[in-house]
Amino acid sequence: MATPVAAPAVWTGQGVRIADVAQHLRELRAEAGDEPSSTRTSVMNLVAWVPNQTDAGDVEAVADSLREHHPSRAIIIVPADGSDRIDARVETMSSVAHGSSCTLLFEQIVLTLHGAIAAHAGSAVIPLLRSELPTYLWWPTAPDPSSPTFLELVRVADRVVTETGRSLRGREALSRLAAVTANSPAPVTDLAWAILTPWRQVLSTSLRGEALAAVRGGPASVTITCPGSEPTLEALLLGGWLADTLEDHVGDTFALGAGSEDILGVKIDVQGTCVVELVRDDADHHVTLRTVAGGPRSLPLPPPNRRELLAGELELRGHDRPLERALVNAMRLVQ
Repeated sequence: MATPVAAPAVWTGQGVRIADVAQHLRELRAEAGDEPSSTRTSVMNLVAWVPNQTDAGDVEAVADSLREHHPSRAIIIVPADGSDRIDARVETMSSVAHGSSCTLLFEQIVLTLHGAIAAHAGSAVIPLLRSELPTYLWWPTAPDPSSPTFLELVRVADRVVTETGRSLRGREALSRLAAVTANSPAPVTDLAWAILTPWRQVLSTSLRGEALAAVRGGPASVTITCPGSEPTLEALLLGGWLADTLEDHVGDTFALGAGSEDILGVKIDVQGTCVVELVRDDADHHVTLRTVAGGPRSLPLPPPNRRELLAGELELRGHDRPLERALVNAMRLVQ
């Protein structure tokens, strides 16, 4: 665990220019003893677009919670009504990394863009980026691929992390994510895909030996259980991933049920015989696994945690080819 060096230094201003923000940021860094030759370091620029002021507190809290493992210059953009102006809050904080003499530097800049200025967020963000660091764009809702604001910000990003399922559902969410991924100049991922990581790991491990031989003797039918009357984005992406993983051995059965989680269960049958089944337990954070070779077995599978999901995606660079293939297959499933 990192040890704080000093209390956070904070500056706020209303009706400011971006040049003012940059100047006060430099002053706060100087007060903290940050020099070009020092061992203070950050590992990324993290730019987050908040859809409204109501969600701003949650986004700031998540960004703040990342600072120990992902020390960054976080720039949070919040659109607001009113006459054109920029309000800003700048906070800097340093800590000593556990087991190291390296001092980590965390900076959080919150820009509230009022009126028409909100449409030109890119112009506000670019002067504040540290050019030597990679830039991640966190879009904690469904992005509009035709939005000038999104297009401005995505051009400065090395990777984009969206949360499409927070504002859209099922097929609409899938179509939006597919469009954004196809047209973005930067690689795109979504936290709905990150939610599926433990499910995919367990299924990949289970689909070996007798189970894989049974599926290849298919065709197989896949049943994914998820909440509501419409498939979730997670369920559709999981179906697309299974279609890619099992290749031509998957039939065209893709059924969904009802429940209270993003994914409640996955079952793969071949000619009426269950080959693999994963079911989330009601009582605790586990799933029950059954395979053609045996079962049941209880395995840990905690419910998704937003901070942990985002932290995992910030470890990665480049395109996520399995996601891109899953998107293509999932679009076929809903046609």
